[in-house]
Amino acid sequence: MRWAAKIAVIIDSDADLDEAIVDSIYSAFGYQGQKCSALSRLILLEENYDRVMERLLSAAASLRVGNPEEPGIMVGPVIDEAAYKRISEYIEIGKSEATLAYQAKEVPPEGYFIPPTIFTGVKPNMRIAREEIFGPVLSVIKVRDLDEAFEVANGTDYALTAGFFSRSPADIDRAKAGD
Repeated sequence: MRWAAKIAVIIDSDADLDEAIVDSIYSAFGYQGQKCSALSRLILLEENYDRVMERLLSAAASLRVGNPEEPGIMVGPVIDEAAYKRISEYIEIGKSEATLAYQAKEVPPEGYFIPPTIFTGVKPNMRIAREEIFGPVLSVIKVRDLDEAFEVANGTDYALTAGFFSRSPADIDRAKAGD
């Protein structure tokens, strides 16, 4: 079993959603999700889950996949055939474990293009939430409250970086302290 960095972002109930969605989309799908600090687990509180998901899916649908030398292209090909096959296998695993909420349809037919993919209904113990995919695949995890959000975010063996969107100074202090 592979355990690796699973970068988490938590969107608090009072977060600026304009900022949170733009930054989350860029972190998850920029560079085809092939950087060590790419967002792979988006943790949402029950109270704002529906609002965030509506905006997240709309933002994901606006992404264009293709040759990154062309204007307006956000998602290019993955690095090679081996990466393409591995990421494609994880997408199939995700389809068996969770719910495919979004997958880009317009993808160039030639090359190693993986469509931006979002899974919902993801539980922290699922493979797509635990194992490093290193591609444009985002797992969305719904939690009851901020305590559970921090527990899920900290529930990996390896952590490189994380994100927290909130307007609450007290919640931001808790995030900084690693609670």
